[in-house]
Amino acid sequence: MSEVQLPSEIPAAEWAATPASVLQLVLALLQMNEQLRERIGKLEERLNQNSQNSLQPPSADGPGKPVRPPKAASGRRRGVILQR
Repeated sequence: MSEVQLPSEIPAAEWAATPASVLQLVLALLQMNEQLRERIGKLEERLNQNSQNSLQPPSADGPGKPVRPPKAASGRRRGVILQR
């Protein structure tokens, strides 16, 4: 995991004047924020998977899957066997 850095919006002199207990809390919250961002990214990747871009079967796509347009008619009648 990456090292958590203090926000640059607050001058270093103010960070130095901040009590140690508050600094620990801020660092813990920043670290938790980074972990949650990573988790959200992984969950969004999983959410965007379907049978076209993963190993899932087509039945796992769910009801929101876009419907393919129907094939164009070939011009032949159904059930007619052509003789050669």
